[in-house]
Amino acid sequence: MAQKIFFFMNGNQYSTNNLITISELLLYFNYNSIPFIVEYNNCICYEKDWSNITIEPFDKLEIVTIVGGG
Repeated sequence: MAQKIFFFMNGNQYSTNNLITISELLLYFNYNSIPFIVEYNNCICYEKDWSNITIEPFDKLEIVTIVGGG
């Protein structure tokens, strides 16, 4: 039986029953259409690594969107 994986994203707790990469998580939450930065466990995570990093229990992600203005 699969064990739930709890993780935090932007201060909210989420869970999944399946292994999921950062890339898959961002696709699920539809972050593909806006510019943003991913912080993974307090470190900037580069796009080239997103598909290689699997979310582990109690990982912390912060998605920071880029907003222009004047």
